[in-house]
Order: sequence, then structure tokens, then C-alpha cells
Amino acid sequence: MSSHRTKTVEGRRSFVWKSSLWGAALVGAGVWGGRGLAAEEKALLTGELKDWKKIANRKGLAEGFTFLENPQLKSLADGRLAVRGEEIYAMVQHSDIRKPEESRYEAHRKYIDIQYLVEGAEEIRVAPVGKMKESVAYDAAKDIAFYEHPAAYRQVILKPGSFVVLFPEDAHMPLCPAGPVGKVHKVVVKIAVDALR
Repeated sequence: MSSHRTKTVEGRRSFVWKSSLWGAALVGAGVWGGRGLAAEEKALLTGELKDWKKIANRKGLAEGFTFLENPQLKSLADGRLAVRGEEIYAMVQHSDIRKPEESRYEAHRKYIDIQYLVEGAEEIRVAPVGKMKESVAYDAAKDIAFYEHPAAYRQVILKPGSFVVLFPEDAHMPLCPAGPVGKVHKVVVKIAVDALR
């Protein structure tokens, strides 16, 4: 576990994110850091909801972000809400923060997540699936696989009004503590990978 105590560089930074696979880019400020990852690792697509239109080639993601702009979002009941059938849907959640050592990394193959925080504070740890060891085999019905904790990971701190987009190559461990409050209110918009093609 000593690798988890590697010096961390954290803070508010300006960045430009590019990916040849998804062709998206965001110019803005995000709160993120890394533990043990090389500087050349792909930066994460994260920022404040008000800035989402700065994402280039946002077709496919736009409908999910538009849903998150709903002024009634805070009052929606927990559960699953259809946005566009099975292609795009949202999960409204009030969740307890968990200790990292009691949590697992997960990744999806069919869906992209836009994880958006309504209330509270949350750290999400992210690592490349290709560098991780699977601990629970992929379940196609649930679109999820679980992974062992990696030696290196990125940290995204979500505060109210901020989001992170997680692609199939991004294994992630949500609901890590990032403040004194033990609960968060968040909305996860699930967008089918095929909807971006």
C-alpha cells in the first residue's frame, strides 16, 4: 500500500484534453491530481457544468449535459430516468461516502458516464483499464467489471456543479471522501458508446 502514499500534485489547473479515440476537447479549469502516473497520461475530461459547451465534437454527450442543466434536477427522486430510451439514461443517487480501502474500481464497456455532483464533495480515483488486473469478470448484463487497486491513479475532486466524463478505458472508484460530509447527491448520466459513433 506504500505506492498509494506517493507524493501527489493537486490543485486547480487549466488544461486542454484531447483524445484521438473520442475526438473531444475541453478547455477550462479542473481540480485533479495524480499519484504515480506519468505526466503524459491522458488528462481527464472534467470541469464545471456551465462550461460543457467548450467540449469540441460534443455530439452524443450534448444530450446528457442538457439533461443535467434541468433546473429541477435537485428535486428529482432517486432512481433511473430515461433520457433517450436505452441509449441515454440518468441515475439519481443519494450515496454514502466510503473508505477507499473498502471500495472497488469499476469500468463499463457499453456506456460512458457523466458523473455530476449536486451536493457534497467527492473524490473519484481513475486509472487506465489496460494497466489494471481484473478482480471480478465483466458482467455484460450489468455492464460492469471490477479491478484490483492500482499502484497509480488520478484523483478528481467533484464539488457541487462539477462533472467528470468517464470512458470505457477509465476504471474508476467513486464515492471516496473529499471533505467532512459523509453523503453526496449526484446524478450519473449513462450514454451508450454507440451513441457517440
